[in-house]
Amino acid sequence: MSTPLASASNTKTKLPNPKKVTIVGGGVIGVTTAFFMQQAGFEVRLLEATDKIAAATSKANGGQLSVSHAEPWATPDLPGQLPKLLTSKHSPLKITLTRDPHQYRWLLSFLRECLPARHLKNTLKLTRLGLESRTALKQIHEVLAHHKVDLTYARRDQGILHFYTNLDALASAQKPSKIKRAAGLAHRWVTSEEAKVLEPALSSVDGLLRASFTPSDSSGDARLFSLKLSRFILQQGAKIRLGAKVNRLKTDASNNRIASLLLDSGEVINLSDGETLVLCSGVHTPALTRPLGIYPQIYPAKGYSATYDVLDPSRVPEISLIDDEYKLVYSRFTEAGLGGDFGSGRDVLRVAGMAEIGGYDLTLDPLRANLITERVSALFGDAVNLETPNYWCGLRPSTPSNLPYVCGTKVSNLWLNAGHGTLGWTQAAGSAKRVSDLITASLF
Repeated sequence: MSTPLASASNTKTKLPNPKKVTIVGGGVIGVTTAFFMQQAGFEVRLLEATDKIAAATSKANGGQLSVSHAEPWATPDLPGQLPKLLTSKHSPLKITLTRDPHQYRWLLSFLRECLPARHLKNTLKLTRLGLESRTALKQIHEVLAHHKVDLTYARRDQGILHFYTNLDALASAQKPSKIKRAAGLAHRWVTSEEAKVLEPALSSVDGLLRASFTPSDSSGDARLFSLKLSRFILQQGAKIRLGAKVNRLKTDASNNRIASLLLDSGEVINLSDGETLVLCSGVHTPALTRPLGIYPQIYPAKGYSATYDVLDPSRVPEISLIDDEYKLVYSRFTEAGLGGDFGSGRDVLRVAGMAEIGGYDLTLDPLRANLITERVSALFGDAVNLETPNYWCGLRPSTPSNLPYVCGTKVSNLWLNAGHGTLGWTQAAGSAKRVSDLITASLF
């Protein structure tokens, strides 16, 4: 059975006959969507399949709010790099073919997105959504500050430094950099010496060629953010049910709407007339929509993270980093009360990366996880505790273009906010605000 969280009395002024929304998914995407729907005057019900908020893909990601990392995976250079990427032990990309026809469809679409014109379009759209998210996240902070609610989540507003140790990767980064600047992102290129001044921990990096610095980017713990924001929407009258895994959407064909949800427990949740349903269900979204003839190209890309206790703070980066050659991101979390199992107030370094396209298996491959530790050891040595890393893996809901689905569907009351891939934390506030605005405009 699912477990309802206690809901405090609503302190917002309710509209007469308020609109209602049910949101499926309690990760950072679902929680931020619930926040903006509530701010738009909706009565909110959120259903989460696990027994905790942000316990799946949002649990231990890289922690970056990185508009500067908005370039899609599908680049014009990638097809030529695939043989090396797929045969190298250290490759951040691993593809394991399955019998799932949806995987082949996804892979073919992914190759099509490598075309230069598509890459340009996707980079522009990702950057603009990231910039929207910055504004929307600021709005969240303002609302909670107005209510005198704590929303600290180990955030660091020191920018993000993207460093290069490979000449080909550095050359390939020049054009996307220009595209992002054209979209409105302010960042600058710095020499290797300037990079070491910005972040002294990079002094130990062999072969550092150059770096780009985006001072307006930031980092923070997505899980802790989600937990605190979920408590706020509860205080404002939302209802959150944990352990409520949705297995099927039932339609009312007479008026083209979702009428009810069938849970894994066998319980049926009925939607009221006029109630909106938003799927923020990540990699599980296609399984819910395909029976309705709706086929979002969302496929899991398993990613890994490792969290290390910091032993020598002076040799561990303060600024959040992107390691282009190994496709890893590094974020330092030092704030007391860091959420749950990954830090709990200690000074830690979170490192995340890898992408495995191979189905829905959540088994953690120790060989892949150890690749992260090998790189951390090469960069920072014994400045962190390499003996007891806290490894984690999760299924990122990835699209061939890296652009999420933030849209309505052919079913009148069904909306999607899913498919954010590696940029869920970066894009969460912007896509939540966008889908809320679209729904509101369609109803009022």
